[in-house]
Amino acid sequence: MFLRLYWVTRCLHLHSRLSYDVAAKSIAGMNRVKTDTKFILKRTLYLYPGLALAIFVLVFWLIGGYILRLCEGNFGDENLRSYYNALWLMCVTFLTIGYGDIYPITVCGRLMAILTGVIGVCVASMIVAVISQKISLSHAEERVHNFMARTKHARSLKITAAQVLKECWFLYKIKSMADQDRVIQHQRRLSAAICTLRRLRKEQRVLQEENGVSLDDVAKISQNATEMVRGVGQSQQRLTERVNAMELRLEQIHKGIDVLTELIIKRNETASNETKIENKTEYV
Repeated sequence: MFLRLYWVTRCLHLHSRLSYDVAAKSIAGMNRVKTDTKFILKRTLYLYPGLALAIFVLVFWLIGGYILRLCEGNFGDENLRSYYNALWLMCVTFLTIGYGDIYPITVCGRLMAILTGVIGVCVASMIVAVISQKISLSHAEERVHNFMARTKHARSLKITAAQVLKECWFLYKIKSMADQDRVIQHQRRLSAAICTLRRLRKEQRVLQEENGVSLDDVAKISQNATEMVRGVGQSQQRLTERVNAMELRLEQIHKGIDVLTELIIKRNETASNETKIENKTEYV
């Protein structure tokens, strides 16, 4: 009975924009994408991941609990004769908790429990993927973050360089004095500032390498450029075909005009000859 739920995917396909939008179908055809039910489901999960997964989990729990109750109702555990207990077992098995207070006995119930556990693991991985996608930075946000990091690092580098120059100046001024404690103190500060400056320069090189253009970015850019050139070539080819078709039609029109002109000339000559014959007849 529940196998008829595959009509839900058919309903989604028919009510989708891709089923009646000619422009969307044309774009999909140009990109060699099949606008079938699989693509509709993937698009729905991409646009509404949380809502789609929540509806799927809720429907699966309700249907699975009913099937488990049917399997265990007459031959299995008495606790599973209640729909609420069967639904509790579905939830616990789906979330891979497994308290063990209620468990199936029949083969049908065990198969349903195994299927529930497998689907629960798959849905959990999908939820993790959705969460990681939502919390990850976009390209624009990543550029802003990198700019702020570079600005902060450059400011720290300038402050540290100024600290090194200041300590060098203090050491130069204090050398003539007999206060060795201050000299040692400024020497320690100078050594610490130099170590910090070296560390910041090393971090700057690493930051420049990380923010540089990677091979993946170059590959994506080249692929996009290739696709754009291919699209321009296809558009130019279609335009050339249309121009050739228009030239053929113009040639046919010119030929028709020439034939029509010849017919008109012949008609005028025939009419003039007939007029001359009539005039001669009247004269005679």
